This record gives sequence, C-alpha cells and structure tokens, in this order.
Amino acid sequence: MKLSTLLSKVNKDAVLISSASGEWNLEKLCLDLETCSARLSGLRVALHIRDPGVALRTLVALDGRAEVILLLPSSFEAKLAIALARSSDCTALISDNSSVFSDQTFSVYPDLESLPSIQNSYTVETETRWILATSGSTGEPKLVSHTLASLLRTTKVNSQQYMGVHWGLLYDYARFAGLQVLLQSVTTASKLIAPPLEMSLEDKLLMLVKNGCTHLSATPSMWRMTAMMPRTEQLRLRQITLGGEIADDQVLATLHKLFPQAKISH
Repeated sequence: MKLSTLLSKVNKDAVLISSASGEWNLEKLCLDLETCSARLSGLRVALHIRDPGVALRTLVALDGRAEVILLLPSSFEAKLAIALARSSDCTALISDNSSVFSDQTFSVYPDLESLPSIQNSYTVETETRWILATSGSTGEPKLVSHTLASLLRTTKVNSQQYMGVHWGLLYDYARFAGLQVLLQSVTTASKLIAPPLEMSLEDKLLMLVKNGCTHLSATPSMWRMTAMMPRTEQLRLRQITLGGEIADDQVLATLHKLFPQAKISH
C-alpha cells in the first residue's frame, strides 16, 4: 500500500489542503510519478518542511519508493535536524526554509525536484519507513519508526463517513498527532485547513472559520485557550477531539456549551 495509490481514488479536482501556499488538489499534489520513480528508489530523506501542502506532495512522491522518510518538525533548529538526519543515515534533507542550514555541512535541498539525479534505470518498490521524532520534553527527541500501514491503523481510509468534512489542523503535521489528522483527511478526500504554525491562535481560528472547519482536534490546554478567543464562537464544529492530556470536567462542559451540536471524543 502506497500513499499515491490511496490518493488515486480521489477526485483530481477536489481541494485536499488549504495552506499558506494556497489550495492543493490531487493534480497539484502529484508529480509525474512514472518519470521520477526510478531516481527516488532507495533514497533516505529527511523532511524539514513548514507547509503541509508542500510536505504532502513530497510524501506522495517518496512513499513506496524511498527507503526512509524522516519527518522533522520545522521548529527544530538546524543543528538538531542535521544530527537526527545523520543518526537515521539520511543522505539528503529537503527544507522550504533551507537558508537556516547555510552553516551546516549537509546536503540540503529546497524541494524534491532539486535532488540530484540518480542514474537508476529501474524502480524498486518498497515499504517505506516513516520516522517521527518524539517531543523531546524529557530530553533529546527520540526517533520512532512506522510504516504507512501502522500510521493508518486508526484512520478510516476512503470512508464515506468523512465525505464533505473540513478538518482543522492545529498540531504540527510532522508530529504523530498532526500526521494522523493529515492522513485521515487526505485519504478520505476531506479538506484539510492548515494554518501556518507561526500564525497567532486568533488568526488560525479566523482561517478555520473562513474555510468552514467542521472537525477539530487539539489538546485540552489548546482547547482552553481556544475557548477564550473571540473567533471561536463562529466555528460550526460537528466533531471535537481532545488528546495528549487528561481533560477535566470544566473544559468538557465549556466545549459542550460552546458547541452543543458537536460530538466530543477524548
């Protein structure tokens, strides 16, 4: 199973992601995979990409072809990102903020097309290892290995249940929780609304409101902050998910009051 195979069932004109770089449909997300497959085979690539639309386009091309994809949060400083890339035996790093790596002795490229051509005359399909970094809240981030199948274990792939749903993304997509939202959204042809991580919470909520967000996932702490924002009452949520921390009765009661029509899952 490859990400490109799952997305091949999606309407090519459907908007899958709305991000800082604009709206992304299937046609914009997909490279000419037949042309690039051979040269991507066996690569070990680290991704340090801020924009989820750009990141997903890169993931679609690499999954099932690259040996390893290392997802690095764009908040990671260059020194840490390079250290983790080296520890995973990656030979290249792709970043849409490559200027921060100017002092580092590592092969950094601004996009997938900039990777040097490898003269492979063959394509070897493989089960790509997706490697994610832990939060590092108790020390240095640790790397955890997944496959696409393991990442999709709790998602409902191609489910009619999510047709027409608009997901909001407040997590970093390069973290496990954020990647789960991204994969759940795109594999069910739901629209993903992905505000820039550096944007203020109030402006993120405005972007969610303007794009008709219906499903939103966040930690209880984030929900507490969200409940105090002036834009929150304009959201028309149908599904609220809390995770990552214990949710107390107060935050649950607040969300029930703000969004009486929403289903709340913890």
